[in-house]
Amino acid sequence: MRPVLYTLNPADLRGAIKKGSKTLARLWEVIRKDGLIQRFTNFDRDIEVPGFGLFISTPSFSPQAIMNTTGVGISNTEVKFVFTSDESTGFIERDVVAGLYDNAKFSIHVVDWEHPEYGTMALMYGNIGNVSWSNDGTGSFTCSGILSSGDKYLGELYSPSCRADLFDNRCKLPVTGFSWSDSVSVGGSNMVFQFINGDTNLVEGVLNGGTIVFDSINAANAAAAMEILSHTITGVDNHIITLILPLPREIQVVDNFIAYAGCDKRRETCKGKFNNLVNFRGEPWVPGSDATINYPI
Repeated sequence: MRPVLYTLNPADLRGAIKKGSKTLARLWEVIRKDGLIQRFTNFDRDIEVPGFGLFISTPSFSPQAIMNTTGVGISNTEVKFVFTSDESTGFIERDVVAGLYDNAKFSIHVVDWEHPEYGTMALMYGNIGNVSWSNDGTGSFTCSGILSSGDKYLGELYSPSCRADLFDNRCKLPVTGFSWSDSVSVGGSNMVFQFINGDTNLVEGVLNGGTIVFDSINAANAAAAMEILSHTITGVDNHIITLILPLPREIQVVDNFIAYAGCDKRRETCKGKFNNLVNFRGEPWVPGSDATINYPI
């Protein structure tokens, strides 16, 4: 993401902004998880900004006002959109469902459309947060500024299940030994597929609750990720994977992917499946709130 501020003729652009010029247009750039860069404008025709790129005019999306607070408050905005059939003019439903916009980088700029050679001024840049869509073909992104990365809750509550995420810096379990790179042997569905793997550590059920991530280049569902509902084995080393939700496109034979083991965050799983009890971050024996009211009347 390029936080481009003033380029070429900053004084001219500042002057236009101070005067409240009616020739100002908003530019919006997003960099998806698969690396695709999309650039749009709310102006009624395309705008070519020297040194920056071409911004496509499209009625399919509508960025809302940017909300700011005094001090070090987090800026945020919302983008409402209508699904299109071409990623060059908007957002495609299958790409949104596949998670390609989850935590994607974005920036919002202002430009004088009569004089794009003045350059741009960045209004906001950060990451896309919540993504939602409905059956009527519309959706929205909630976008937060870069300060949102520091908006973390400090402290933890007791819980019977582990509060760490598998492979994170608290779990400390290495990915090596619990992930498998392979390719699809039987496809044709967007929810169920098969692959052949003779690794003796890849026993039935080890991928239950895990995640599958498809290759960003050589796969029909490029860069798509989905949780695994079930993992079974039939015959000789023939693994059958059922996903928790359907992918946007049919899974094709020889699609490449990486499958990661799943963890249900129970103490028994941490000990028996991963042999990682020393890093278990739960308190299964601490009485819960039900214990405080469990007394005879």
